[in-house]
Amino acid sequence: MKESKEVVYEELFKKVEPEPNLIDYGLAVKLDDLSDLELNWILVRACEEQETRIIKFFVRRFKRIGDGLPEKVKTAIHVAARLNLPVCFDLLTQIYDNHVNHVDPDDADFSHFQAACKMGHAALAESLLVRGVHEDVDSILGVMLKSRPDARVLELLLSSGARPNLADANGTSLLSSYCRQFCSSARATESDKAVYLELVRTLLRHQANVNFMNNEGVSPMQNLYRHGILAADLQLAVLKLLLEAGADVHYRSKSGETILHYVLRRRYLGKCHGKVFDLPRRTPEVYPVLELLVRDHRADVNVKDYAGESPLSLAVSTCNLDGVLALLKLGADPRTVTFQGGFLDPANEYLRNLETTQNMLEIVELLKQNKYAMEEKHEAWVLRFLLGFPPATAHFNAAYVIALGKN
Repeated sequence: MKESKEVVYEELFKKVEPEPNLIDYGLAVKLDDLSDLELNWILVRACEEQETRIIKFFVRRFKRIGDGLPEKVKTAIHVAARLNLPVCFDLLTQIYDNHVNHVDPDDADFSHFQAACKMGHAALAESLLVRGVHEDVDSILGVMLKSRPDARVLELLLSSGARPNLADANGTSLLSSYCRQFCSSARATESDKAVYLELVRTLLRHQANVNFMNNEGVSPMQNLYRHGILAADLQLAVLKLLLEAGADVHYRSKSGETILHYVLRRRYLGKCHGKVFDLPRRTPEVYPVLELLVRDHRADVNVKDYAGESPLSLAVSTCNLDGVLALLKLGADPRTVTFQGGFLDPANEYLRNLETTQNMLEIVELLKQNKYAMEEKHEAWVLRFLLGFPPATAHFNAAYVIALGKN
């Protein structure tokens, strides 16, 4: 007698082992009695409950879902993509027919092709494309940032007509959005970095505009250093690709900042700095970036933003000793230093640590050696920083100060 899909699922739940074995407890026969629609129901539930062992059982028993499943139906592939379950997704592509682009009618017709693109599964995406799937590739390209990055999927979309310079609501292109992601990818593995670089190469091969400005007037290169240098190796590798493709080192954002200003930014970013913004004394990673931009690509080392701040003045105000050393070596004019803004501005409420204090004292001596004339107001602003500012925001609570002291 045929058992219901609910009963079969409960038996699978109770009997299937986490690790593969040769025992099927008579479950394979029971699965054979179920329709494709019923099998799909079991897989959807297994995926929603993240019972990967049940999905593995299907694969191990070569259980497949064929043409008995209607095209408009929610499948476990939709669920795995929605819940971002890469292991389940990869297993499910071995079960469902890769010739059929099933769509979920309850989720704006979210399709298997869209799911494949979201999960970076190039094989499934290509299989469906070859069979003439009709999708708005531009709209899919727009969600690539929320997906598992895969250059092969990106290549498929661009080769199928997706526009490489398509912009989102903020006027930001995919290249610029990726650059912004990379700038905070300090924990990226070597494998991740290789994928990210191939994404950039793929976009550039398809003529992505390296000088495409978003609504804020920020270029892809500036977005790459939106938070300064945090993922040094990756950022430098991407920077070289952008420069080779013609990125403009002289471009100014709406605030008048050039790429040099962006590179020298030092700002707190929770996911990179953790609980405490405890800056190191030395930042050697700044040298190759500044040398590449100024020496090799002729960026103006003394350019000022619309507030009158030069790259050197910015490096001084953020206690960036290596930034100051590099800029002076590249010909920066000490007379552009104002000792304003950055960590020297009480409004920024930066709690200086020992390292930044040491740096500021050394920077002052360095500037004097380069014939910088310290005025009384400059000395007063430096002294105010060294004495410390009274914080007024809840972020700088006792726990923060204690953690800073421990470091």
